[in-house]
Amino acid sequence: MLIGVAFAVLLWAISDANSSTSARRASRTALVEVGAMEQVLLDLETGQRGFVITKRETFLQPWHKARTALPAEARRFAESATSPEQRRTAEQVTRGVESFPNDYSVPLVEMVRRDDPAASSLKRTTEGKQRVDALRAQFDQYTADEREQLAARTDAAGTNSRQAVLAAAVGLAASTALVAVFTVLQHRAVVRPVRGAAAAAEELAGGDLSMRIPPSRVAEIGALGTSFNTMAASLQDSRRRIMDNTEAVHRRTARDLHDGAQQRLVSLMIGLRLAREMIPETETAATDLLDQSIGSASVGTKLTVGGEEEP
Repeated sequence: MLIGVAFAVLLWAISDANSSTSARRASRTALVEVGAMEQVLLDLETGQRGFVITKRETFLQPWHKARTALPAEARRFAESATSPEQRRTAEQVTRGVESFPNDYSVPLVEMVRRDDPAASSLKRTTEGKQRVDALRAQFDQYTADEREQLAARTDAAGTNSRQAVLAAAVGLAASTALVAVFTVLQHRAVVRPVRGAAAAAEELAGGDLSMRIPPSRVAEIGALGTSFNTMAASLQDSRRRIMDNTEAVHRRTARDLHDGAQQRLVSLMIGLRLAREMIPETETAATDLLDQSIGSASVGTKLTVGGEEEP
């Protein structure tokens, strides 16, 4: 979650930086357009003033160009406004600039062409200067407001970027710390018990059936330990039963040997001794064979009683 929040903050910072960049670009465009609009006004004013003074048509060339460019420039100027307040100011300035040639400059040029003496009167000159000064004051105010907005956007973008980078750094640091803590806890809760289970399995495979795994609070490790301990206990019980059964077989076999085979060997030896006494001493071959048989029977009797010869 912390990593997700950190990346979200970074994405927000990037989006805010892009928005601020777009806003600053729009403000610079607005400043360029207000300069172009003011230049149109200056071309209208200087062209008509030069014509009024000299009455030469060549001075009207920038005046004609300015009148031709005014509609398109007024549209771009209004569209470049970066806020509702600036748009209202731009529309007001545009109306004033459009009114200057229509209501003052064009009639003045026509009066000069008719050689009307009123064209150069103080009243006309003062009116033109007042109109231009008022419009230039509006241009200056518009430019100052736009520059102020540009500076505010730049400062806000810088502040937001620093805060976003700081927040993202804190989030990533906290995420790294949590990952480290989680790794340690996982090592204690999972890795160490698994290693213990592996060691216990090795001991169990080596023959130590008494090996057991201590219980764990982790569900999976606890289930593994329970299964291991159950298996080890089952193997230990099976080994105990096998040893008990083997010992019982040994006892039963020894008892059978003692009670059955020993009695038969004793009977055989007695019979051989009786036969030996019944054969004359002259039959040496027969007596030697019987002596060997009696000796073998005697050895078998000793083995059945653990080395102690029966009387």
